[in-house]
Amino acid sequence: MISYAAILTHGRNDMCKNLVDKMESDGITTFVLNHNPELGEEFSHWYPYIWLEYGYTGGDFNISKLWNTLLDYVAWYHHAKNGDQDYTVTVFNDDADPSPDFCRIMSDIMMQTGVDVVSPGFDNCVIVGPPRQIPLSHRPAGWCWTVRGLSRVRPNESMAVWYSDDDLWQQALNGNGYALTTHATCGNLDADGNFSRNVWWQEQAGRDRETFKQKWGFYSW
Repeated sequence: MISYAAILTHGRNDMCKNLVDKMESDGITTFVLNHNPELGEEFSHWYPYIWLEYGYTGGDFNISKLWNTLLDYVAWYHHAKNGDQDYTVTVFNDDADPSPDFCRIMSDIMMQTGVDVVSPGFDNCVIVGPPRQIPLSHRPAGWCWTVRGLSRVRPNESMAVWYSDDDLWQQALNGNGYALTTHATCGNLDADGNFSRNVWWQEQAGRDRETFKQKWGFYSW
């Protein structure tokens, strides 16, 4: 199965470049969505094959919409080259620090298990439905997750800052489930860094929590 990497970045240039370098070393076609309008031309010249979009301008921030923009672009690129062949996309935050050959390992596990989402975890297991509250020890990592390209599992844009990843796991439980693996790891170098520095994001997270409950009937945590 063909593997792609999709990176969402906002001002953490050194971390993002480190991640891009790792994907290049692994031979993975990579797309970057930059939603920081202050980044200049130097950023866009790292590698010519990376697609960049200077979209976010302030008050309309929606991480789910940004993730979907990336996934839609990868889908367009893939179908133009490969038709209806299935594929995987590993979505990274720019501060993710994956182990070597991360995307291919995630893709291989997806092929072996038939699930909709794969993520590094504390165990090797497949989690299937029904949708329910999941212990933290058995949740995928919000900063690096792999989704099947032809599945219907996609970020929910009614959740703008937080809980959209939790919603993804519930969507997977409603479908073919998700898998966790210890065969690849991915650090989180600036965990919640941008979130902790933005008061509006923190307030929106509370609203997103209620949106999640309205959809699923329970809080994710």
